[in-house]
Amino acid sequence: MLDNHGYLTRDRTAQMRTTGDSNYFDLGRSTPGNEAHLMTPDESSAAQPAVPPDGIQRRENVRVQVTLPITVSLDGHPSAENRTRDLSATGMGFSTRLPVKSGDMGTVTIHFSDWKFTKTFVVRFAKPILAGTQCGAEFVDLHDDEYRKLVKEVFNFQRAQLHKKS
Repeated sequence: MLDNHGYLTRDRTAQMRTTGDSNYFDLGRSTPGNEAHLMTPDESSAAQPAVPPDGIQRRENVRVQVTLPITVSLDGHPSAENRTRDLSATGMGFSTRLPVKSGDMGTVTIHFSDWKFTKTFVVRFAKPILAGTQCGAEFVDLHDDEYRKLVKEVFNFQRAQLHKKS
């Protein structure tokens, strides 16, 4: 599937594949290494999958740009109040002034309007910016019920954004 930035993704609920001249969706949970490849119907069976310029695709789910209040705790540092940059069903983007690097573990509480979600995360990328570090984090040990609730939230944010545009 394509995420909202046009990159190919692996998705827990729908895998896009090609067979002959038509595309179809395989509605099952993905497993590591079971990645979606986008090919046009007129490409031969030897066609190469489309990949981002760096050759590595890390996105697993659709993400939506949304700023939600969060409380971030990293080992050995006091917790800090921040805001999300984006959110998906399996992770989030945020900026922080806490010293953080790729591979660090922490805990986040996302403050939705009517509930709070607290989960351990691992930092998958950390990029220095003028006022701290921009981070991409993946939730650790995400249970199916948590995943489903986050998917619902992401789609609700996406729906609200689409209504604003129309």
